[in-house]
Amino acid sequence: MRRLILAALAACALTTSASALDLTIRFGPPQLFFPGATASITHVPAPRNDVETRERDAAISRWEEHCKPVRWRNADGIVHLSYAHPGCEFGEGE
Repeated sequence: MRRLILAALAACALTTSASALDLTIRFGPPQLFFPGATASITHVPAPRNDVETRERDAAISRWEEHCKPVRWRNADGIVHLSYAHPGCEFGEGE
């Protein structure tokens, strides 16, 4: 899976000047666990002006207020996120 993510990021780096803030990679079960699984990559353009920046920041604040993401580590040191509502793990629910 790491190879798939790295390949996708490398392809984006070669074709665009996308930054980490304007690239979203989504995996949807059950394809994640099968060979030949595909990932959809969505390019989200960076804000063009102060108004768009404020709107983006407000949307992020609303999402964080609704979903209340909590980061925790398991016994192996792997970071996990848990959310207050279903769908938040996919960036949904505002």
